[in-house]
Amino acid sequence: METNHNTIPLIGIVGPTASGKSSHAITLAKEYNGEIVSADSRQVYRGLNIGSGKVTSDEKAGIPHHLLDVADPGERFTVADYKLLAESSIHGIYERGRIPFLVGGSSLYVDVIVENYLIPKSDYDENYRAMLQRKDIPELLEELHIVDPALYESIDKQNKRRIMRGLEVFHLSGIPLSQQKKKGERLYNSLIIGVSVDRAELYTKIDSRVDSRIKEGMINEVEQMLSRGVSIMWLKNLGLEYRVITEFLCGSDRSDASLHGHIQKLKYAIHDFARRQLVWYRRNTSIQWCSTIDEMRRCIDAFLLNQ
Repeated sequence: METNHNTIPLIGIVGPTASGKSSHAITLAKEYNGEIVSADSRQVYRGLNIGSGKVTSDEKAGIPHHLLDVADPGERFTVADYKLLAESSIHGIYERGRIPFLVGGSSLYVDVIVENYLIPKSDYDENYRAMLQRKDIPELLEELHIVDPALYESIDKQNKRRIMRGLEVFHLSGIPLSQQKKKGERLYNSLIIGVSVDRAELYTKIDSRVDSRIKEGMINEVEQMLSRGVSIMWLKNLGLEYRVITEFLCGSDRSDASLHGHIQKLKYAIHDFARRQLVWYRRNTSIQWCSTIDEMRRCIDAFLLNQ
């Protein structure tokens, strides 16, 4: 069945890391006959459960979740891949008479669906990529600053994979990646709810979550990835938790004192990341910020009333 543009209601739940997006979304999806489409760039990978905060079977509470465990660690999984799979899931949910909830902390994944960014399938130059891989991050950043200064300003300067991607796009197309976000017609009638949490409370939640993940076996999870042959660089590029734990495991000092230092480093780094997430989200004036589940319900009720 072909669906007209702008007829599918889509409810997004966004917010900074550790704000409680997943649990709120499960509660709301259960109440509003919904299914959840994950918008998390790490939860797509099998085996990355603890460090990515992937919900467990019990936590799902019977709510179907999509875009979890769709790629193997180390596998190349692009934004274009995500967009294709997410759109298929959203349309399937709607055709089953249910409401799709787009939930996650990867703002690019949310934006590419809500704004319908047109992501070109670029060619692949194996020789060029191999040449980039041999260079260190400062060299790559110097090149990126020349060809795409806008991307240089916003990119994670420790994420070699993303820096290389910016250079590859320019090499293949001649157009900076920062200028390639072209939008198509919106596919969905979207409500985006932001989970608002007091800054001090958010930091407490972050610290508690890091401690819990360490106890649950996050270090062992990374060790298993390394023992399976997943590259150190790939793990570091996954984000803060995997980067810091990989650095600890690959370092010469595996003492308790060293572990404690790495954990504290991780907590402070996630605090900083949450601040940057909030700055990014606050630029989007269409997000409706809610601090309680009741406020979220009122937003959804008003949204669905107008469908």
